[in-house]
Amino acid sequence: MTHQLLAFSRTQVFQPRVVSMNTIIRDLEPILKRLTREGMDLRLSLDENLCNVVADVTQVEQILINLVANARDAIPGAGRIEVQTETVTLDEMSARGDPAACPGKYARLCVRDTGIGMDAVTQARIFEPFFTTKQAGKGTGLGLATIYGIVAQNQGTIRVISEIRKGTSFNVFWPAVEAPVQMILRSEKAQPVLRSARILVVEDEDDLRNLICDTLMAHDFQVENAENGEVALSKIEKSSTPFDLIITDVRMPVMTGSALKRELDRRGIRVKVLFMSGYSQEALFDLANREEHAFLEKPFTGTDLLSKIDAILR
Repeated sequence: MTHQLLAFSRTQVFQPRVVSMNTIIRDLEPILKRLTREGMDLRLSLDENLCNVVADVTQVEQILINLVANARDAIPGAGRIEVQTETVTLDEMSARGDPAACPGKYARLCVRDTGIGMDAVTQARIFEPFFTTKQAGKGTGLGLATIYGIVAQNQGTIRVISEIRKGTSFNVFWPAVEAPVQMILRSEKAQPVLRSARILVVEDEDDLRNLICDTLMAHDFQVENAENGEVALSKIEKSSTPFDLIITDVRMPVMTGSALKRELDRRGIRVKVLFMSGYSQEALFDLANREEHAFLEKPFTGTDLLSKIDAILR
């Protein structure tokens, strides 16, 4: 939530470079598929001649994950989600009526679903911070507000087309650049010595927990997960094989990450712990001496995560 608020308020530090949205989408496809449910068809329709854009890769990934997750939640049963890209030109006429749009060339990213759709009243409010149509505890109401903030931060615009019982399309227009793609740093495979490591991921946010687990499993770690410290403690005690590392959020309901660490120490269970949080250093009251703990600040990249794990386990 802190990460989303920072993005919406445009105070988040980001690292823009010339990128291809198609490359980002293809790299993220396994995770996007993991977000969908059984009976849902995720399709990619990418323009092979798509123009390049200047963007922060993590921000584009955040947009994709949020939009696909929202599309999934809008489909009550079986259905289709399409992720499409194309190069478009907005002329004076098409930009009229949209104060965020300027005439010019754009990369259009569209996420379309066959879900329940939205009425006009809902569409008018969807980008408001904390507005949500989901049940209590199922969403913060910051996902679309975050996307709006990111797009505005990058001089783009976003448009929504929706009709009840016919689905919704979110169209993100990102300004094009006439420059070659700059190299995107990619996570390197973990060294063979680490591939037998057993890691327990403790995170109360489902999508983030799944993302971390997918990243680790893609690098051949043995991974289990828990939604809070209490569940994690039970899994640790019942496991016949000890865990080499616990990756845990600091702030969680039921039992926090720091409370989990204290309970492990009290019971004499020795295991390395990597804490993660979106809070600033000053806000991490649960960790009295942060310097004594392995810590990873959200948001982080796959490279950041793997590098930290490598440093802890070696």
